[in-house]
Amino acid sequence: MFQDMLVEASISQQTMARLPRPFQTDCEAYEKGSFRKEWGGYQTHAGCIQECQMRIEQEVCNCTLAYHEYSALFAGRLCAYQVQKMCTDALNKNGMITKCEDCHLGCEQSTYNVRLAGISGYKQTNPKM
Repeated sequence: MFQDMLVEASISQQTMARLPRPFQTDCEAYEKGSFRKEWGGYQTHAGCIQECQMRIEQEVCNCTLAYHEYSALFAGRLCAYQVQKMCTDALNKNGMITKCEDCHLGCEQSTYNVRLAGISGYKQTNPKM
């Protein structure tokens, strides 16, 4: 990475656990769901929102906006560049884009914090062979 430099990094993980229904947190145990081959993993809160939005876009615009991570894998056609603004305006006008209440936060959520802990120079003592 850096010639003649020692780079140190620190990584920490924080896991938050929420309580499932009937508790107020009303979380979803996505990790207990089925494996999504097309996504290469399990459903997540962000994935649920994305799928919900793509379904609404198909309903309202008859196409899916291309900015979604998995829009190319979603059933239905992608919106042409010329209709993207018209579709977005229609979704915003009808308040449709905020209709994904069935997507609850996950019961387990992990975040990772990666930091540069230090950089220092060093002199190589063993010559290369």
